[in-house]
Amino acid sequence: MITLEQVRLLDRKVNQAVELISALKSENQMLNDKLESYQKKISELEVLLSGLKEDQSEVELGFRKALDTLSGIEKSEEKDEAAPASEENLQSASEPSEDDPVKAEASDTEDEDDDIEALEDETESESEDAELDIF
Repeated sequence: MITLEQVRLLDRKVNQAVELISALKSENQMLNDKLESYQKKISELEVLLSGLKEDQSEVELGFRKALDTLSGIEKSEEKDEAAPASEENLQSASEPSEDDPVKAEASDTEDEDDDIEALEDETESESEDAELDIF
């Protein structure tokens, strides 16, 4: 048979279990609230992170464009520096030298060709003027 002592012991254990369940429920609620707050914060940080990634992409694109522009400027400067040097070489190569009679003769021939072309142009313009006078 069940004694009064056993009933009291059972009552105490039931009360302890109820108190423990109540404490666990409040702790569970508190943890759920924290979890919800952390999830909101994570969502906000994810939005911020995606914005930063977009900004970083734009910055990288800007750097690439700037570097390309600088490369283009450097290349044009190199061409500009190389062009006068090659023009000097061409001029010195086309000028007659006392040591090379072939170059001197070729230069004279070029001068004569230029004179002939100038005379032909002059003659053509005079003949065009004459044709206009006829009408």
